[in-house]
Amino acid sequence: MSTHSIRFYRDRDLILSANEQLEQIYFEQKNACIALSISRNYQILVDSYVDITNKNQWKMRAKLWWDLYRREKSSKVIDYNLI
Repeated sequence: MSTHSIRFYRDRDLILSANEQLEQIYFEQKNACIALSISRNYQILVDSYVDITNKNQWKMRAKLWWDLYRREKSSKVIDYNLI
């Protein structure tokens, strides 16, 4: 296995591990920024990986987390007329 392949698999595993932890934190806090980070991490995998099976799965997860980000972001819009 080439050095590039080893580095890629290590990086992929780190990103997936980080996302697992971020997902747990998101479900505790419902923070839009965390959802955005998760979505971006999955998009990095989509852009870097060639295996179509995983790529499609990561693309769907990136979209899911992007949608959660948008939902959380829009629900926290402050109505300054009420202040």
